Amino acid sequence: QTVGFWMKDTDIPLDIIFIDEDLEVISIYQGNPNDDTIAEEDNVLLVLEVNQGSGISEGDELDIEDDDEVPTMKVIAPDGSTQMELEGGERIFSKVSQIKIIRHLVRRCLNI
Repeated sequence: QTVGFWMKDTDIPLDIIFIDEDLEVISIYQGNPNDDTIAEEDNVLLVLEVNQGSGISEGDELDIEDDDEVPTMKVIAPDGSTQMELEGGERIFSKVSQIKIIRHLVRRCLNI
């Protein structure tokens, strides 16, 4: 789907990472604090917001480990190496709840 994000009422700079159904990063918008410019992208499955300067690049892939342990989400570089592990940061839900929601949404969007 087409999605749009803005930084209104957000006081910190963020990288807004747009991810497609293949779990590949299709674009990155550098959001500046309190900016009301809308960053819009087509064919988006997921959006990841991280601190600006994350090092995530277009073409990187998101890998969500699927096991009984609390998984670590990894950003996979085009050469297959792990570019970044996403384990912490602020969140509204507990890590376990957040991961369950992400898994549910990915499976629902991919019909698996």
